Amino acid sequence: NQQGQVLPKILSDLIEAGVDSDLVRELGDELKSIMLREHIVKEDIVRLQMARVLMSRIRVGRSLMERTRLPGNPRIITFVGPTGVGKTTTVAKIAAELVLSHKRPVTLATTDTYKIAAVEQLQTYANILKIPLEVCPSPESLEQLNLQAGPDEIILVDTAGYGPRDQRKLQELSAFFAGVRTEIHLCLSATTRDRDLNDTAKRFKIFDPDFLVITKMDETEYHGNIFNLGSKSLLPMSYFTMGQRVPEDIEVATKERVADLI
Repeated sequence: NQQGQVLPKILSDLIEAGVDSDLVRELGDELKSIMLREHIVKEDIVRLQMARVLMSRIRVGRSLMERTRLPGNPRIITFVGPTGVGKTTTVAKIAAELVLSHKRPVTLATTDTYKIAAVEQLQTYANILKIPLEVCPSPESLEQLNLQAGPDEIILVDTAGYGPRDQRKLQELSAFFAGVRTEIHLCLSATTRDRDLNDTAKRFKIFDPDFLVITKMDETEYHGNIFNLGSKSLLPMSYFTMGQRVPEDIEVATKERVADLI
């Protein structure tokens, strides 16, 4: 009877957090079988088990520092995503973390030759961090930058933001990176409603992204959409960002954080 009271309460919390109803049913079935097998009835233990079930559905990446030190891994790290998700600020935060905390040499680059303001914003960050900024209007210029980079250097690439329905622009930008050896992070906002988030992720699949960056985590109290996206897309998450402070308002994504938020 106690089991029967605890489970609906926890599943109701998942629904309230915005977890997809089909996923809630799957999670509920999995949790129920654990409760019966382990004879668990205490709510705090059941919640802990649910956290573990949630974490089993989420993938996260190793830290950027680890990945860029592995031989053969790309040192060009590119950030793509729709307009207004905070790509430029995210790039600046990661650059600041690498330079200030890890003393890694970093070059900022942008392929956005349309928005003067975007280049100026990046230039401001580059000046503060005393690192170079390069405008790369072609794949060749980005490759040249890679050839000139030092053995320990990381190149962080900002890109123009396009609406997910602007298929022509997305195709152009994906063609730009088709011949470039780069790790691609898709930046999406936590404030985007579930259906739009999934639709945007599908449209940006054209880039074959390696990781997800979730931005604006502080602007919503409901994070079920992040779990839905992570569990359905199977893309590992790399970073969570929140707020405008550089470099403070960023953290490496962890499974524990996702479960805690939900």
